[in-house]
Amino acid sequence: MELYKSASPSEALKIFNGTLSEANLYIKRGSEYELQRFNNEEIDATSSYTTQFPIFDLPVSAKDSVVYLQVRSHNVLDLPFYLNDKNRIMKSIGFDFLYFGIYAGIILVMFLYNSFLYFSVKDKNYLYYVIYILMVGLAQACLKGYSTLFLWPNNEWLIRQSVNLSIAMSGIFAIPFVVNFLNIRRNAPKFLYVLFSLVIVYVVGIFISIGGNYIVAQQVLQINASLVSVTILVCGGYVFSQGYRPAVFLIVSWFFFLSGVMIYILKDVGILSFNIFTNNSILIGSGLEAALLSFALADKINTYKKEKEESQTQALLISKENEKLIREQNIVLEQRVEERTHALKETNESLQMTLDHLKETQAQLVEAEKMASLGQLTAGVAHEINNPINFVTSNVAPLKRDIQIVWNAMDV
Repeated sequence: MELYKSASPSEALKIFNGTLSEANLYIKRGSEYELQRFNNEEIDATSSYTTQFPIFDLPVSAKDSVVYLQVRSHNVLDLPFYLNDKNRIMKSIGFDFLYFGIYAGIILVMFLYNSFLYFSVKDKNYLYYVIYILMVGLAQACLKGYSTLFLWPNNEWLIRQSVNLSIAMSGIFAIPFVVNFLNIRRNAPKFLYVLFSLVIVYVVGIFISIGGNYIVAQQVLQINASLVSVTILVCGGYVFSQGYRPAVFLIVSWFFFLSGVMIYILKDVGILSFNIFTNNSILIGSGLEAALLSFALADKINTYKKEKEESQTQALLISKENEKLIREQNIVLEQRVEERTHALKETNESLQMTLDHLKETQAQLVEAEKMASLGQLTAGVAHEINNPINFVTSNVAPLKRDIQIVWNAMDV
């Protein structure tokens, strides 16, 4: 590139891209070239500025107006130049650091707060959420270059892979969070297969990146991230149409994140110009998304709590109703027991009277049998006595006649 005027000693050139692997500025001085180097794997050793953004001092002579810039990146190449006073450049870096610090603070607060809630309520929605926002925050740190500056400044493999891995992991953990939050297995089971097929695409993107095709992997992951965002938005709308109230929070939060992602991608492909808003669109979108999703989880917990209270109230009413029914049944049963006891008592008394009557009748029968036996005995005795008496009686007349005959004979 060619400078049309000499630069002042206080001016510098900044490339507003924190993911460049290497940048070299060649200043032509006659037949020789002056080299200024930047390497994100050796920031302190190769640059006079401790920042993830390549910054080069410009030539102050009009004769040295032709400079050459050589860059190397393992990500989608985006080269927004910023030519200004060094103090202003450092101030812009400070503002960028401030913006990201605010974003990182929001993510950290949401992470810690919802981690505490997870250990308190043991709801796995919170577990998926805290891992998801941690991965999103890490992805933004990688895209901004802060991971290279603070987390792994000397790890070449992580510097090259971190952007793609963090993007893929944030998407992978976003999907199970959405599946559980919207209860898709029950409310929209057909979307389940679509979402988990997109997880497979993320895994494929990871293997492509590990294989060394960083640019292809990032393009695959960006396209898949757009598909995931749209799918989740459509799924949320469908579930909300089924009457699932918490889905409205997901729709709004995902709309902000989707807008941020789309703006950032349009900036990467050159459709939108590079500026503070487009460069930080994902930060803005994901920050709003993290806050709204936290509200959504809180609303869901409140909904569960309300439903639990209503369920407990209903259970209490049912319990009281059952208790009332039991009391009434006990009263009825007591009455029936008393009635049955009284009836059994009367039956027992009747049976006792019948038994006494039977005993009396039996005694009378025994006496009658005794009398009958005595009568038979008496009749037998009388018969035995009457036989000789009858014999004697029947023979009295003949005897008298015989005696008379005897007397008559004697008188003669």
